[in-house]
Amino acid sequence: METFADYILNEKNLGSKMEIVYYLAKKEGVFFEKPVIFKTEILRLFLNSVDLRLR
Repeated sequence: METFADYILNEKNLGSKMEIVYYLAKKEGVFFEKPVIFKTEILRLFLNSVDLRLR
């Protein structure tokens, strides 16, 4: 079975990702701040689209 982190990170659709977090938070009683997840997703998309050449 996948871990929670693997399950969330493998989901490509942001809407589905938020839905998964919502239902798992209710089921497990874990608190997630949706703005943090949203900002992280925006950062991930930005980093994937920018060609950073770090030395």
